This record gives sequence, structure tokens and C-alpha cells, in this order.
Amino acid sequence: MREHMRITTISIRHNHFRIALSAIALLVFLLCSFFSRTGRADTNSTSDEFSIKRDYMHKRVNDFYDRQDALDKQDRDRESAADEIRDQRVEQAKKNELARQQFSKERREKPPEDLKNWQRELDARLAQRELERQEFVKRRDEYNRESRNFDTIPPEEELGLESEDNH
Repeated sequence: MREHMRITTISIRHNHFRIALSAIALLVFLLCSFFSRTGRADTNSTSDEFSIKRDYMHKRVNDFYDRQDALDKQDRDRESAADEIRDQRVEQAKKNELARQQFSKERREKPPEDLKNWQRELDARLAQRELERQEFVKRRDEYNRESRNFDTIPPEEELGLESEDNH
């Protein structure tokens, strides 16, 4: 039994030693990584950051002024072409007005050459429309008469509502 106790004591000490060693290794790793990021003592990293920021601002300023120059060039081009475009618009407005006047002339109805024949055709068309209207009215009235005899579902039952007389 003493042998068993001795082995258990050794294994417990061995496990404690392994845990303590792992904890120390983890602590050393964390400290190294922390100080490598925050506690930089070399000035190269500071000068690198400074040069990166300086280059960024330099590019930003150059881009700003390049954009301003491009906008100024666009304004100059637009102003130089304004007279030409104005003339083109005046010409197009004249063409549009001539086309509108031509369309208005062609659109007006010309009086028929044979008024008696035209009047007969108009009367025939009106008579045909009247016959069609009367036929429609006749069919509509017949449908309305027949539809009164259709079986219907009371609205209360159709909508699922109960009326007082259904209780």
C-alpha cells in the first residue's frame, strides 16, 4: 500500500509540475506578444508609420487638386461649347415648329366632297349603332329578369356571420 501511495504522490507532483510549466509558458507567450505590439522601442516603426501617413496625405492632396483641375477643365469645355449648343437648339426648335405646323395641317379633317353621300353614310352608321344599343338593352334586361330567379346564398352565411334569426 505504501508503494501505491508513493506512486500516487509522484504522479500528483508530476501533474502539478506540468500544469505549472504550461502556465509559465503561456504567461511568457502572452507577455512577449503584448510587448511586441505596444512597447516597441525601435524608432523604425514610428518612422514607418509617419512615412505611411505622409504618403497617404500627399496622395490625398494630389487627388484633390487633380479633381479640381478636372472640374475646371469641364467647366471651360462646357462654356466654350455653349454657343454652339445654343445654335443647335435654336435650329432644332425651328425644325420642331415646322413639323408641328405640318402635322396640324394634315390632322384637320377635310370636308367631304359629296355631302349628300356622306350624310347618308353617317345616318346609316347612326342607325346601326342604335340597333346594336337596343339589342344590348334587350339582352341586359332579360338577364336581369332571369337573375332574380337564381338561388342565392344569404350574405351573412356567405361571410360566415350569424344573423339573429338563425339562432
